[in-house]
Amino acid sequence: MKRRLLLIGALTIFCGCAALNQARQDPIATNYISQLAGMHLTMIDEFTLTSTNTPPPVSELHSTCRDGNRMFRQAIFYADNISGKDSTRSQALENLGEQFHDDCSFIEKNLKKSDGLSRADADRLISTVTANYNAALNGEKSRNGPAK
Repeated sequence: MKRRLLLIGALTIFCGCAALNQARQDPIATNYISQLAGMHLTMIDEFTLTSTNTPPPVSELHSTCRDGNRMFRQAIFYADNISGKDSTRSQALENLGEQFHDDCSFIEKNLKKSDGLSRADADRLISTVTANYNAALNGEKSRNGPAK
């Protein structure tokens, strides 16, 4: 996870530097990143075992992950084809999508061996996920010039 955080951080710096020659800040792309972050964090919360919450079954996780993957495909399609074919934006979204996929697998393993994510595991995921989406949002905001 630390490696993925460093990768997203490096992309953020790259996005900021590349912004001088690349697409401007895009409010639609920013909205996609925000929506993806909310969906990702909600998934972690829903499948975390607490004293008052028993997580849903694995079948619901599969549905949540399919819906999340569809959202990532839409955002990446937008970045690749509509938003000025910006490779740094697309790469950031692809990295976040890989993290989402990895987290789906991690949560599934936890659901199969116990009743869900422990609070400690969830807190670690939330910390990493929040940092990575914030880095992507900061990269988007650092682009040269006003939003289009």
